[in-house]
Amino acid sequence: MQQIKRTIIIAEDDKSFGELTEIILREALDTKYDYSRIDLGSNLDKILSSGAGNIALAVIDDDMKLGLKGSEIIKKYARKVKFPFILNYAPGDVEETIGKQALEDGAVAYFNKSPGTLKLLAEKAKEILEG
Repeated sequence: MQQIKRTIIIAEDDKSFGELTEIILREALDTKYDYSRIDLGSNLDKILSSGAGNIALAVIDDDMKLGLKGSEIIKKYARKVKFPFILNYAPGDVEETIGKQALEDGAVAYFNKSPGTLKLLAEKAKEILEG
């Protein structure tokens, strides 16, 4: 009997960055997880409000199109669901404020959204999921 894989959600409206995030996570975590990419904040909100399913981790962009921002999703769901959130955000003047608030609201980590930090994000994901 084949074991059902848990899913890592990558909520990212920048298609290229979402694909790159998935590639880096797949390399770090082998084939232990399924991956689901979501490009709209409203779609992520619907998935999470419907019970979330078999999710292992959610890596979410703060500034997604349509619907709640990633930081608002974390505030709304992080203490209600049984999986961790990692917040990605674009570089800017308020990045530390956004990240620190996400931690207070229940995220396990935050990263500046750049290709250079994806390896760090993948290492953190592996640490969270595999101990």
